Amino acid sequence: HTRRTSTGEACGAGRGEQDSAWEAPEALPCTLLLHLHWEGSDPAWHTQASTQLQEEFEPDEVIDDFDWHLIFRFHDVDLCEQAHGTLQTVLSACAEPDRCYVHPYVKAVEYVGDEPRVRRERSGNRQDL
Repeated sequence: HTRRTSTGEACGAGRGEQDSAWEAPEALPCTLLLHLHWEGSDPAWHTQASTQLQEEFEPDEVIDDFDWHLIFRFHDVDLCEQAHGTLQTVLSACAEPDRCYVHPYVKAVEYVGDEPRVRRERSGNRQDL
């Protein structure tokens, strides 16, 4: 169901007709979007990249259905931040990311959703963000 942000009321529902079965969705774990080099469209290369990156960063969840992207989710925000920082440090050496191969598989990395700082401020808890 779609809900009004201001009231939590189901869109299209009259006043007093709240859907009592509705629950707020769980917050997504800290999520990174890894942009792979163009070779990602080659299935063998993509499989190797995915395997190596998973071994290196040990995400809790992986979404691997895209040619040029991987999505890593971490239940521990500190590990997520560490993986982002490690990749960003390597990638920052590139003046032109589309032509730079300082990392063998990744050409860019970004957070999806809230960054760790925002997650910590919102929850007041460092774990399970």
